[in-house]
Amino acid sequence: MMNNGFDEKRFRDFIINKGDNLHLISAVFEEFTNAIIPELMKIRDTICEQNENIYQVAAARKLSVANAITRKYSTKLGLLWERIANLAPNVTSPELDFGFKIPEVDVIVLFESKLYYTQLKTQKNTLTGSQGNRTVEELTQYDNHWFVACIDTNASWTAPKSLNRLLGRQFWSKIGIDYDKEIIPNLKKSVSSIETRVMS
Repeated sequence: MMNNGFDEKRFRDFIINKGDNLHLISAVFEEFTNAIIPELMKIRDTICEQNENIYQVAAARKLSVANAITRKYSTKLGLLWERIANLAPNVTSPELDFGFKIPEVDVIVLFESKLYYTQLKTQKNTLTGSQGNRTVEELTQYDNHWFVACIDTNASWTAPKSLNRLLGRQFWSKIGIDYDKEIIPNLKKSVSSIETRVMS
């Protein structure tokens, strides 16, 4: 299968020759957190100048700030998972490593000699409506694909069962990352920093 001039052999060869950068996980989380804090502070300081939702209409500053900041942080997290996964030696990100995107594919994982075209979401309930239809159409064209919810919560799946769904440690363990020691502690540290430095 060709993708912008790169076929599966190129992806496979790239991964086979790739180094292991898992020692950078904490640093990437920290860089992400430090980079987003000024953006969140700007949102906090200017939120009441807008009139885009019920909290702003009601001049409820704390609720407006909390709503805007959690939405922005959650959106940015989606990009972080791609960067974290791409630190693993058996993963490539077409966008980060080759400079192009494959529709609905964030990373490609070499696992048990097969390439898995993988979409990463933060939680099980982040795929909705027309986006879900597009994801199913694009991902299921690959014999080997994964739809991943990176963090295990009690939310219900919104992704259809026709996708090969993986949850939390099911995915991270396949790329050599310890979910309980690397993902959750660093996520908690990031969220805590946001709460302390932006919300207080």
